[in-house]
Amino acid sequence: MANDASMKVARTVVVAVGFLLSMSAAAPASATDCINAVFEYGARFDATQLRAVIETKQWQTQNRHVPDELIQWKTIRASDEWATTRECASCSPRRGLTELSLSPDRTDLPCGLKRGMTVNSLLQRLGKPHARRRDDLVYLYPPEDRTHEITLSVQHGRFAGVTWRFYND
Repeated sequence: MANDASMKVARTVVVAVGFLLSMSAAAPASATDCINAVFEYGARFDATQLRAVIETKQWQTQNRHVPDELIQWKTIRASDEWATTRECASCSPRRGLTELSLSPDRTDLPCGLKRGMTVNSLLQRLGKPHARRRDDLVYLYPPEDRTHEITLSVQHGRFAGVTWRFYND
């Protein structure tokens, strides 16, 4: 009988701990966590994930830092999304995104970003932007260096897309 009582207590403790852990995992992320997650999502995005590609453009420019070296550029455009990449031998990283614009209809955007969110909801999740361009919210990242830009497009007071600019100079 003592074993039955001990087992019930143990089960109750396990259930309680599990409940508390699930509650803390479900707690909303801080604004800093969210902006970090949005940045990382864009930084790790694979341009081949763009669906329904309608156009691909490629061109070259002279690398202003390295004589006689060309930078290869490529823009992939889908119906409502696009990505621009660059590649060169001396670039760091050698290949990577320079700009990315994604639809708010993507189901995997971080921090629950989705089409139609109000500006107040965006501000609660991501915090105060560094600037506003028209109605758009502009965040500079990382906070110390501010070398990258994340812009949340807003139309009629609602979330309408996100654009990253990765400055690799």
